[in-house]
Amino acid sequence: MDRTTLIFVGLIMMVCIISKDANGQAPKHSIKATTAAQLDSTFYSVPDFYSASPRFSRDTMFIFRCYDKHDSLIKYVNDYEQVRYYSEFKEYTDSFHTYKDTNGVKQFLPVSTIVRRYDRVARDKWMCIQYPGNKYTELRANQTEDAGSTMIFIDKTGDGVADWVRVFNYYKTTEVGH
Repeated sequence: MDRTTLIFVGLIMMVCIISKDANGQAPKHSIKATTAAQLDSTFYSVPDFYSASPRFSRDTMFIFRCYDKHDSLIKYVNDYEQVRYYSEFKEYTDSFHTYKDTNGVKQFLPVSTIVRRYDRVARDKWMCIQYPGNKYTELRANQTEDAGSTMIFIDKTGDGVADWVRVFNYYKTTEVGH
């Protein structure tokens, strides 16, 4: 087996062992050991600044969006080498401001602001702009240096058992200048 397959099998086994509650039962959306071998999977290589899943800080969500060379949002990314830039957004509900929806009912205002943007300058080079201060940083990518992995389990059938996994293998990026 190649290195990626070994890592994947090890992570699956670890999830099967670790994902049990206090009574030793597997949670509803966990992978079952008997289905792990039948799992369809897709592997992606992405920079370590990217987060495949939204991150939460209390009522605030941080989410990445991917754009192509035409500055168009890519709703579902099949090939991360085609991503021209990533934008990290901060999303929350402003409870001090309201608007009226189409039915005339007051709703709290949803807010979405850009926090960072990562532009691909070359195959191994990224430019990061942090907002609102417009701080510029240059990042060098080393695609041979492993920076960890994340797995996202997907239940396509709705039976509570994951039947697809997306594996994100992160490569190392380091700051080289301002």
